[in-house]
Amino acid sequence: MDDFFTPVSKTYLKVRPEEPLLQESEPSKKPTQIVQHSSDVTTVEAVLESLKSQPDYDSLIAVLNSLDHGTIAATGFKVARPSPEAAQVIQCLVSEIVPNYWPLLKEEASEKSSIRDAGSQPDLELLLRCLRNVTGLNAVITRMKALIQESKASAKDVKRPDLVLNLSVLLEVCSAVLSKDEHLAALWTASSSGLDSTARRRPMAHEFTALIAGGRLISVAAEANAIANPEMTARNNLWIADGQQYSKWLGRSIIYWAQSDISSEDAKLCSEVFTRSLRLGYPGKPQILQAIRSRTDPLKFLQMA
Repeated sequence: MDDFFTPVSKTYLKVRPEEPLLQESEPSKKPTQIVQHSSDVTTVEAVLESLKSQPDYDSLIAVLNSLDHGTIAATGFKVARPSPEAAQVIQCLVSEIVPNYWPLLKEEASEKSSIRDAGSQPDLELLLRCLRNVTGLNAVITRMKALIQESKASAKDVKRPDLVLNLSVLLEVCSAVLSKDEHLAALWTASSSGLDSTARRRPMAHEFTALIAGGRLISVAAEANAIANPEMTARNNLWIADGQQYSKWLGRSIIYWAQSDISSEDAKLCSEVFTRSLRLGYPGKPQILQAIRSRTDPLKFLQMA
């Protein structure tokens, strides 16, 4: 009988101090609750253990802080740098944390935006920075592809609201990871950090180009959106799943990257991404070229390609 009561998803909520869940007339012994602070998370093993143990909100943020700029980051470990440990951390973030905490992280970001708290970044950005690399985006795409296959394998007359919900969340994550024009350059910077030789950079550059300009990301996102938003209502559409909007973003992002202070190797990669992007199977070539022509000194960039 227990199988009939399995939830389709779980969402963890942050208790608000001004809204206590219970009022006690007398002090009583509360259940032990382990809350981790960033100083407590000192090893990658501790990070994985925490992420897998359904952490409370504060513990999650402590772990993300440690990975981003805290104790773990100080050891030289980078989630964006390909390694077995980094792959495990990213897998936990995509499969465990994103489905359960995404609504709460968005709510917290919205609250900070509404009060214009310029001195503090949203907790959501900590998660996005962990995923703003080739390994992170590939993990999200792999998860989307698995859910797409589950949807195709399900009987047509059986509704799977969990699939729709999870695909919608993953599409939102992709859109947020790449939401700004500067995020393409940031994606490559994070992914190539520590790759100090051409032999090590070349495979990552190939993966990066195929992911962004080779159609891998947009094709999976479009297929996921067809399941999550079958009626294609404008309200639910996300730019990451729209070929024309994606091409516009890519054009702007390529220009931003090309006009940044980058090395000759990165400039060459940028031009390769541009050339590859013109072959996308979407009506995006005019958008990309228009983005280039609208910026200053486009000829200099075109000559690199």
